[in-house]
Amino acid sequence: MFLPPIRQLQYLVALYDHLHFGQAARHLNVTQSTLSTGIRELEKFLGVQLVERTNKSVTFSDLGKRIADRSRYILMQTEDLIDEAKAITTLCRRPSKLAVSTRSRPTSWAIMPSCCVSRCPAFSSIFEKAPRVF
Repeated sequence: MFLPPIRQLQYLVALYDHLHFGQAARHLNVTQSTLSTGIRELEKFLGVQLVERTNKSVTFSDLGKRIADRSRYILMQTEDLIDEAKAITTLCRRPSKLAVSTRSRPTSWAIMPSCCVSRCPAFSSIFEKAPRVF
């Protein structure tokens, strides 16, 4: 299944927020023509008209409003996904120190590697090099 580009969802949400092609385009740092083309392509992809265009106003159909609201949710989820990926990547790039006490119970030693590796795959090389320790 092909999906519309995220950018087109951003165009739709910005237009819904501003109800003006020029203002929405400025908000997104694109030309008005680019925004209008993106909205038209999204409408063509979905097979429905989302926006009524006149020389003086922009009006969303009921379906257009629902799709704009769902698009906003999709964009928020996408931003959360990107933030999470960046946070994990940042965690793995920072210098890390791993200390293990010799007084730890044997069961806690077995749990630690999988926990560390799941949070930061870079730790896997440490465990491969010293499996007898962990």
